Amino acid sequence: LAGWFNSFLLYPNRTEGGRSSAAPGLQLPLNEEMVDGRRNNLHGVPGAYMEVWSPETHHTYDANSYVRFTTEVNNKNAGEGTIFPYSLNLSVTYRFGEDGRLKINVTATNVGQDNAPFAAGLHTYLALRDGRGRLKPIDDLELKLPGRKVVVTDKGMIPTGAIERVERFENGRYDFGQRRPIEDTQFDHGFTGMEFDGDGWATTEIYDPKTKVTVLYRQDRSFPYGQIFSGEALPDEGRHRRVLAVEPMSGSANALNRGKEGGLLWLQPGQIWQGNLELMVKRG
Repeated sequence: LAGWFNSFLLYPNRTEGGRSSAAPGLQLPLNEEMVDGRRNNLHGVPGAYMEVWSPETHHTYDANSYVRFTTEVNNKNAGEGTIFPYSLNLSVTYRFGEDGRLKINVTATNVGQDNAPFAAGLHTYLALRDGRGRLKPIDDLELKLPGRKVVVTDKGMIPTGAIERVERFENGRYDFGQRRPIEDTQFDHGFTGMEFDGDGWATTEIYDPKTKVTVLYRQDRSFPYGQIFSGEALPDEGRHRRVLAVEPMSGSANALNRGKEGGLLWLQPGQIWQGNLELMVKRG
């Protein structure tokens, strides 16, 4: 297994025009030009990217060991081209359980004086390697997805407001409710309608039929959305269709303009939001 937990995203995916109808004082950088000529924000507030967070490590050589990354995002450090008139304390904690699973806790606290708009996600790339350590093509793998509805978007990748059942959307091409080969399916799609089990987990499965290895990535009910991306547009050609982005999200793309319909939350001063994820590998 190869995994890249490369960013916490405050306002995941895209925000149309980098502005919010729900929070008019907020401005995000316009860092993506779409095929229809519009410019949008991609990946939210730059100051929330984990590359600039402070790490804290606690070693006890048992299940209590963890690595925690923290930051506070406010208007002073939100990043170039960003106006963020709020203050949020963010943390992501990684902890290995005794059974080998990686447990991830995401926490946001409003440490400002005003209610703050909030939507978050983790941009996670997953891949499997062959016996020589090379990334395997995802075409050779099988996939099962918990999302039973597709968030329909326009040519600018902005949600139209329509939600379609996966079995009806594009003749069921993205219906992976039962594990099946990925083959040439191209993903850059948002999903909702998650199927949660009795313990409150929605699970994405990636399976290698050659090695009988299964990767399980679980999200709790704090993440009712997800984005799947098959990597064709990555700048590193070595990862094209050799990694699969599995992105748990608390809100959909353009949540800042879709409001409650898109999962946007408003955290009151002092309010804490938490979400949990788990990653595990099974063999045989």
